[in-house]
Amino acid sequence: MSVPADLLRYLERHGAGRVVAVQSGEGGHRTVGEALARLHLASRGYPLPGRSPRVRFGRLIPGWVEVLREARAFGETLRSSPPESAWPLFEETYAYYHQLAQAALYYLLDHGYESLSQELRRYGVLAHQMFAPRLVAWEDGRVVFLAPDTWRFDVPTRDVAHYVRYVLAEEGPKSALAFLRGYAEVRPFVAEEGPFVYGILLLPYEWVEAYKRYRDRNVREAEARLAARVHRETEWAEAVREFREACSAFGWDVSPIPWFEATRTVG
Repeated sequence: MSVPADLLRYLERHGAGRVVAVQSGEGGHRTVGEALARLHLASRGYPLPGRSPRVRFGRLIPGWVEVLREARAFGETLRSSPPESAWPLFEETYAYYHQLAQAALYYLLDHGYESLSQELRRYGVLAHQMFAPRLVAWEDGRVVFLAPDTWRFDVPTRDVAHYVRYVLAEEGPKSALAFLRGYAEVRPFVAEEGPFVYGILLLPYEWVEAYKRYRDRNVREAEARLAARVHRETEWAEAVREFREACSAFGWDVSPIPWFEATRTVG
């Protein structure tokens, strides 16, 4: 299901800037940030579609709680299976990633996730949820936001956090910060958004994707995904720490989870 035509017309009337000139590198990420902020602000005021499942305000934590419940049941099934059915890497890393996910959820709750979800409804509400460079189409040196099946009505910080997460992993803190600078020029952040972004960075999405592939018996792909995450855990923790410390430039005072930022081994 794509973004409905009436919403696209609404965005165009309110100056969404669906197509913008871009540069490569940090300049390109900064431009994407500016354009994303315009898209969020342009969607402000669009009437939400009632009880539609597309409305996802405040659903991040309940969704993760359900996934963790399923993963725990799956792990218990593995432990009662015969040895030839065991998947050592999943079992060895389960306790660490389950604990990390729980810590991230408590962190979000402790730092006002629920009240922030309500406060940010007055800003842009059109979100991709898992926004990343793959949702940006490059055409003749210009960028066009795609309208994927995953679009939702949600807090704008969800898009910001996931783009930061992707770019931080692929290119490092400088590119992630360039994106934030571009976004903040159009829609300045509120202080509470910093912990929201940090909480998203803590959530082990790669572990969840690996678990789902284990569950579906795609063992080879699951092992590859999980091994890749485990291999770079220390590098990721260091990147998150460096990014967090630099975020004061946006008025964010983000308290860390020290044991995560000091990670050296998993399992």
